[in-house]
Amino acid sequence: MALAKKLNIPDDSPLRKADDIPLPFPPPPPPSHSEEESESEFEDVEGGEEEGLIRKSKEAVGAKSPSLNEQREVSALKKENKAILTKMKKLDDQAEAATKAQQMAEEKAESAEAIKKVAEAEKKDAEVKKAQAEKELEQALVVTKDAEIKADEKAYA
Repeated sequence: MALAKKLNIPDDSPLRKADDIPLPFPPPPPPSHSEEESESEFEDVEGGEEEGLIRKSKEAVGAKSPSLNEQREVSALKKENKAILTKMKKLDDQAEAATKAQQMAEEKAESAEAIKKVAEAEKKDAEVKKAQAEKELEQALVVTKDAEIKADEKAYA
């Protein structure tokens, strides 16, 4: 069940209650009071995975094993469960990547908006400077024209 926590499976998910699922073969007998008989062995069915562990008491080892069809069904269910968990992990990874991409896009949009505001402020500043320069040029032209007129009047006088 540590894998269920690692994969962030919701608490109400049936995958969290895998121990409550009735299996087609008989359950192990209740533990006896002696220490030797109450110890359990763990048998690894699918290679070291938590879901692959089957608990058998020493008394149940000699009991009738599940039929071949039941074993196949359990194996198929485990394989299906593993495939679903793999798919869930893949979808979780994709969702995480999409979230990161969305955050990066939002940051880029915010940066672009800030650059746009700076450019607009610089444009307004440049327009003000242009208007001031045009006004000064116009004044200089008027002064120059007045000076030329006075010079012409002195020349004809």
